[in-house]
Amino acid sequence: MAVTGWRRTSALVTALALALAACSPGESDTPQAEQDSPPPAPAVTMPLETGASESEPTSGPTVPGQWDPKSWEPTVHVSQVRLSAADREQWRTEYLAGMARDLDGSAPNVALERWVHPRAEWDSVMSGCMTDSGFSLEVEDGSISYPAGPPPADQLSAWDLAWYECNARFTPDPDYSQDWTQEQIGLVYDYWDQYFIPCMEAHGVPVNRANQPSRETYISTFFTPQRTWWPSQYLEVLSETEQDRLTPICPPYPPDEVFFGS
Repeated sequence: MAVTGWRRTSALVTALALALAACSPGESDTPQAEQDSPPPAPAVTMPLETGASESEPTSGPTVPGQWDPKSWEPTVHVSQVRLSAADREQWRTEYLAGMARDLDGSAPNVALERWVHPRAEWDSVMSGCMTDSGFSLEVEDGSISYPAGPPPADQLSAWDLAWYECNARFTPDPDYSQDWTQEQIGLVYDYWDQYFIPCMEAHGVPVNRANQPSRETYISTFFTPQRTWWPSQYLEVLSETEQDRLTPICPPYPPDEVFFGS
């Protein structure tokens, strides 16, 4: 059974940043290295439909085979902005410097083996690297668990060093860790409006649209405190069983190849 209570500070911050990454209003005090897409939903209270439950969906029709997120036609073509080699190296330097503060000694010089996609593969790569380093763990959606139990206190320094070295060898690709562009914000709005919300409702989860802003308003207020509409929360409040059932059919965001572009 996995143990989830023990976490090193740097590991938790890194994992959560890569899995949830905030698009905060205005200028960020942290390097873009600690930001990923999509960002987390803001802390807002959702007005549920009458009779809807916050833990289970209401009964409703399901149409097997009708819903496929890859069948949704993107409304915007996103062209990925790629950083220069110098900017990527600077990003990596700042990223590793944050973790180096938890080391007992000087940070070792570890060569980059390859950049990894922060959402598509970082969890599995870090899990494998740490396990190969002698610390059996699993990284999933920003949470670190220990199937064989957490390491003892006398191994914490070695754990920090292994975590640093794994991140240095397999650094998250900063091209996928930038603030959302206006095109991406509009794309996600359209995806929610045209696919995600209808899909959830077709599977018995009503979504209240009373506070849904216009597309233009949503884009213009995205990096401000006025950003309060985040319908993907209707999936997040379901039980784990229901999330596992609905996420492949009604994923909260468009496919990566659509969102990040090419």
